[in-house]
Amino acid sequence: GAEYAVWCLKNSWTLPTGSWTGDAATKTYIGSADNPLFTDSQGNKAFFKVKVTAADTPYPVIVSEGVVVPTSGPAISKQIRVKLSNGGLFANGLVAKDRLTLNGGEMDSYRSSLGDPVSSPRGYDITVASTAIEIGDVSLGSAADIYGNVAIGAGSQAGFVNTIQGQIIGPTTAPGQDGVTNHGSNLIDTNRIAYDYTQDFPDVTVPPPGSSTVIATALPAANAQNLIVVGDPNGVTTTRYQLASVNIPNGTTLMVVGPVEFDVATTFSVTGNAALVVVDGTTTVTTKVGSLTTSINYPGAGSAKIYAGGNIAITGNGSINAPYKPEALQVYGTLSKAAYDAGNTQSITVGGNGNLTAAIYAPNADMVMNGGGSSGYIAG
Repeated sequence: GAEYAVWCLKNSWTLPTGSWTGDAATKTYIGSADNPLFTDSQGNKAFFKVKVTAADTPYPVIVSEGVVVPTSGPAISKQIRVKLSNGGLFANGLVAKDRLTLNGGEMDSYRSSLGDPVSSPRGYDITVASTAIEIGDVSLGSAADIYGNVAIGAGSQAGFVNTIQGQIIGPTTAPGQDGVTNHGSNLIDTNRIAYDYTQDFPDVTVPPPGSSTVIATALPAANAQNLIVVGDPNGVTTTRYQLASVNIPNGTTLMVVGPVEFDVATTFSVTGNAALVVVDGTTTVTTKVGSLTTSINYPGAGSAKIYAGGNIAITGNGSINAPYKPEALQVYGTLSKAAYDAGNTQSITVGGNGNLTAAIYAPNADMVMNGGGSSGYIAG
């Protein structure tokens, strides 16, 4: 009954049998022994009764009662109460729909309020996940260590642990504990592996402009220091750039000093010695034209959202500065599942020698993250 209610919350309140009554806020489905959902060969019957309250809010509550009416003796019933919530697109650290391959490096978590991912204390809250159900669709490279959790799709349990070449550990994982397996010098805490992962991957729709959004159809020109400065530094208005494509030239820095959105029909490229910097802390920019030198203090109101339907490449020296908040740079791939099924593709490449912090959601794209060099990181 609870599973039916969750399904109906997402599918217009239809059921294989019966119907729901009530208004938008409260829904009720009542079965009966006269119309059971299940009857076995001995004549035992089963049905459920379900009530959903706050059905039109992000936090519905389901109360379901399952009833079994045996051929002899009294009816047997049990109730369950479930409170639901929306997990959001970025509920987990690293998620792939099909194949996730980790070749080297460390995956962990940090709190941005404590500084950058390198100097702040290591966290163990990351979940690395894939909905695939075949063995090997989550492949941990020989040097890839996960300080956190792994979740894979149902049906992938058999033999999965034996395919892991790196580590999966928590803050107190130690040899000899229940569920801890030794693979040579590596430890695998099987208590941190789940085999029932599932998640919806909705297409990305570019939201309509807000009431304080200003539309622009071209980026400003670079100044003498090869800086392209965009955004309202006071954070009052949002600038949306509606462009066919974006290609930041080699040696040029795109500096975001206020709220900015990029609605790009095709490709978005920041490569070579180009850079994307979101000013999220007070920054002074000095500009020199001839003998005149001008210094401008930006208060740190920068944020950027990138919506692109084509390939996205943020490499070279691409970075976001302190205080290392992934929400300050959000990247969305807008290729739809229907377009993907029709043979269209999208790729997202995040890498280079810089340190990059961003939140990325691209449900129908192939993605490669191979940046950071020998001492950098990718976080988000």
